[in-house]
Amino acid sequence: SGAFGLFRRARVIEVGGYTHGTVGEDMELVVKLHRLMRDKRLPYRIAFVPEPVCWTEAPEDLRVLGRQRARWHRGALETFERHRDVLLKPRYGRVAVVGFGYILLVDVLGPIVELLGYVLIPLFWLAGLLSTAYLLAFLAVSFTFGVVVSVGALALEESELRRFPRARDLVLLTGVAVLENFGYRQLNNFWRLRGIWQYLNRSQSWGTMTRKGFGATAAPPQAGARP
Repeated sequence: SGAFGLFRRARVIEVGGYTHGTVGEDMELVVKLHRLMRDKRLPYRIAFVPEPVCWTEAPEDLRVLGRQRARWHRGALETFERHRDVLLKPRYGRVAVVGFGYILLVDVLGPIVELLGYVLIPLFWLAGLLSTAYLLAFLAVSFTFGVVVSVGALALEESELRRFPRARDLVLLTGVAVLENFGYRQLNNFWRLRGIWQYLNRSQSWGTMTRKGFGATAAPPQAGARP
C-alpha cells in the first residue's frame, strides 16, 4: 500500500525514484523495482506484511469516493502503459503473467466490457433478439459471479489473517459483500469508466479530496485523574 510502504533507498535511487506524471506512483515504483531486479538477475522479494496497521482517512461521501476510485483506476492504466512490454514475458515471472494479465482483463478491458453487457443485453432483449430466459440467465450469472468473487476474497483474507474475532462481524461483512454487487458495483464501474476517460485525456488532476481529520478525540481527564 502506498500509505505504508517501505523500500530500500539505494534501489529506489537506482530506478530514478517516483515517476513524475503519474497518479499511481507507488504501484509504478514497485513495478520498476521488480524489473530492475529481474533484469539484473538479483535475488529479491516484494513482501506484504499484514501485522502492521496504518490508519488512513477514507472518503466520507460518494463524490470524493468517486474521485478517488477514478484516480486509482487511472494510475493502474498509466502503470500498464509505461510497462506494457512486461505483459506475459516469462522473464518477469508472475508479475508479468498474473499481475499484468489481471490489469489487462480487469482494469483495461473490464469496465468497457461490463458497460457493454449492461447496455447491449437489455437492448437485444427489447429488440427481440434475445429470449427472456437468456436475459435472466445472463443477469443470474453476472450477479452470482460478482457475489462469489466478493465473498471468496473475504473468505481468503479471513483464512490467512484472522482479522475478525467476532462471528457477527464476519456475518455483517459477508452480507455487505453480497449487497455490493447490486448497485455499488455498477456505480464503481461508472467511476472506473471516468478514470479511463481521464487517462485518455491525459489528466493529472487529483481532484478535491476533502479531509476532516481524526478530530474526535476522547474528553480530557478530570481534575485529579491520572492520564
